Amino acid sequence: SGSDTKVGFVLLLNAACIVAVLLALWWRLASGWTTDAAGRRLGGVATSVGVLGAFVVWAASGPLAAGWAQQSGTPASLLGSSAASAAPVPSPTTVPTTVVPSAASGLPAAPFSASLTGTLTQSAPDANGLLTIRITANLTGGLGVLQVDLTGRAARDGGVSLAAGQVTFGAVSDPHRYSGAVTVLSGDEIGATLTGSGVATLGVTIVVSIDQANRVTGTVRATQGALAASPTRRGDD
Repeated sequence: SGSDTKVGFVLLLNAACIVAVLLALWWRLASGWTTDAAGRRLGGVATSVGVLGAFVVWAASGPLAAGWAQQSGTPASLLGSSAASAAPVPSPTTVPTTVVPSAASGLPAAPFSASLTGTLTQSAPDANGLLTIRITANLTGGLGVLQVDLTGRAARDGGVSLAAGQVTFGAVSDPHRYSGAVTVLSGDEIGATLTGSGVATLGVTIVVSIDQANRVTGTVRATQGALAASPTRRGDD
């Protein structure tokens, strides 16, 4: 009922189970057929066919539809999403934080590094079949807030095939002061070049770890200037 629902051999196994139950039921209804009981037995056959039809309709809009693995409670770390790698990252408490205050923006001046904690949410597919994974996190020490949006189509394995990504960063009072597109996506690492009005360009690298309750921990590292993106590490995982 989770991420394996649309795997070929699982579909065949489920179909075989359903056929076996129906054949057993119909054999029981046909055994010892009499005219007096014909109405009740035909009613049983009709009911079984109706239940089968209702099941097929439900399966098409439920287990066989996009996003079912997430709706059925499969942990995000098992969904195969590029943003939800289960690979461990260093504990946030062990990451040193180096900060130079910036009076102009109320944010630390680059370069800096910090730990982050937050949550992951996933939207339902829209009319075009696109869904969005959103990571919302706070930097430790009140250094700012970070948001990552990864948009794409639900993959057959229950994950997401990335189509676009966006990162925003700022103070609590101005959370979108910086923004930019995701240019690097490799496993649990996300990279982007962020710009904003009247502020210096930032290159940010985010490393995240997501548990089964969709809690996010990790680190963020920022440098001045655009982030160099390798063609082999762009967001197409």
